Amino acid sequence: MRDFNSLKRKSPFKYLIIFLAIIVFNNALSVGFYIGDLYFVALGSIFSVLFFYSLKESKKINMHMVFLIIACLTSILINDVPPLFKPYVRFLLFVMILYLVGPLIISTSLMSFRFKLFSLLNKINLVIVVLSLLGLVTGVYRGVAVNWMGHTRIDFTGLYNHSMLLGPMAGISVLTSFFYYFRKRNNKKQRLLLVVCVFFSFITVVAAGSRGALIATVLGSLFFLYKIYQGRLSKYLSTVLVIVAALTISFPLWEDKADFLNSKMDRDAVDDPFDSRTTKWNQRIVEFQSSPIFGIGFASIDINGLDDYNAITGTIEPGSSWLTILSMTGLFGLLPILFLFLRNLLFMIKYDRNRNYTSFVGGLLILVTVHMIIEGYVFASGAFLFFYLWLLLGIIEGYLSIEKINKINNYELEKFK
Repeated sequence: MRDFNSLKRKSPFKYLIIFLAIIVFNNALSVGFYIGDLYFVALGSIFSVLFFYSLKESKKINMHMVFLIIACLTSILINDVPPLFKPYVRFLLFVMILYLVGPLIISTSLMSFRFKLFSLLNKINLVIVVLSLLGLVTGVYRGVAVNWMGHTRIDFTGLYNHSMLLGPMAGISVLTSFFYYFRKRNNKKQRLLLVVCVFFSFITVVAAGSRGALIATVLGSLFFLYKIYQGRLSKYLSTVLVIVAALTISFPLWEDKADFLNSKMDRDAVDDPFDSRTTKWNQRIVEFQSSPIFGIGFASIDINGLDDYNAITGTIEPGSSWLTILSMTGLFGLLPILFLFLRNLLFMIKYDRNRNYTSFVGGLLILVTVHMIIEGYVFASGAFLFFYLWLLLGIIEGYLSIEKINKINNYELEKFK
């Protein structure tokens, strides 16, 4: 494998990256158009191109991901998974994504592809989040009604197709704005614009009404600032205090945007089919207890349990990624993922070079780790957050792998972002 300097060269995958970004966002936007199985055909085509292109390259195989793949396959083989969940199809899609953007394989061409795709997705998301809030404030566009199992509810979804997607994506936008703010140290106009983007993105998190996304955003941002000011505690604390003071003073300007969050809390007291997370969590625990070693089967739930599912498409909403891992793949599947997250987090904390970028991806890792507690997308092969999660892990794992073989050579990684 070559060093990081090779990654800043012009990528032969420029148009593939743009195309992939378009189809991934298309599936997540309220203004997108339905392409059905063409989404997976497109992913398979891009996978094939990258697979054959990288055949002659030296590669590193992540054995923890190999164990995870074995755990997922084993959970299907030893269980009688209902065919409606299409476990083998979803499993193949999962492996394909792990190869394409995840941490399964590390090579120079795959790393270059992932870094540039990651950069493009974050930039597009920042624009989408800001436009979403502007649409709400001006009354031009609030979003779409959310439907699940015959129930409909009007939330603030913005340009995304669900408020539960808008929340974490707005949190990611907060960290993206922070990243570019600290990168543009000598451009006052751009830094002022990015301060506005931080503010807009945070208000969008609040307006989306997801408490989990809000908590995850705050913790991710605290880590970002901790890392960027590592070794300068007074600077860190003063920055946090300034941000808190600015939000407090400006609260009258965005107080009404917290109505969405308050309404979520009010619904906790009633039997809301959209907010039955406690039922989902309890069901995942029951499923884990029934098969704690290998789980009840990849991409499936107990059809005789209390949780809802779509009997036609096999679509499920597990309610928690961490509990999903336990219920579907048991301890056999949890251990490799847990090790991956812990190792990556420790690396982000200890690594002291390219601080702006490690602050960014480290903050994102904290955000998704916390958010995975309340949303179950870790194995949801067609979901945008699934794609982004595994791309992030692929970025960090590749970063860690190249650092291990000592080929960064003090190169500022963020320069080619």
